[in-house]
Amino acid sequence: LTRAAYEEIGGVAGALAQHAEATMDRIGAERQAIVRELFRNLVTAHGTRAVAEREELLSVFPGRKAAEAVLEELIDARLLTSYEVEGREEEPSHHRVEIAHESLLKAWPRLVRWQMQDEEGAVLRDQLKQAAHLWEEKRRSPDLLWSGTAFQEYELWRGRYTGALTALEEDFARAMKGGEHGVAIA
Repeated sequence: LTRAAYEEIGGVAGALAQHAEATMDRIGAERQAIVRELFRNLVTAHGTRAVAEREELLSVFPGRKAAEAVLEELIDARLLTSYEVEGREEEPSHHRVEIAHESLLKAWPRLVRWQMQDEEGAVLRDQLKQAAHLWEEKRRSPDLLWSGTAFQEYELWRGRYTGALTALEEDFARAMKGGEHGVAIA
């Protein structure tokens, strides 16, 4: 690669964006929604990388095999990275996934467009993710379920949000509606 060619493609950022688009071409248009959902779960509302447990990330997809295949393609293309984390005492190890390059968040026009389209609900999605994890950590205490205005905001957002939730987020949502603990939220 000559210096002129390097500058013509926009340096590292341009090369990364071109690589991401070439990867999308290989993955195919029919699986683009899977890629978008994976990245939606790996970017925070503030436009930074998020780390996700592999199993939780894949729990978003009813067609898990297709999602696993796309995830592997993104990892093989080095757009995402996956690594194993040792479990604490008597807990199994687990795999985490994150976006491999922070610059991808600003350099890949498709990802930037997706982030802008999701911007309105991204903060609430982050809050939901944190609340669901805290709820899980505290043995699913009903005291931690959203109610009142927080629940109403969630319901409004969920009516507009077309993306899927992780299994834990779905459990949290069902519990808020009274499904898990029999708690009726008015």
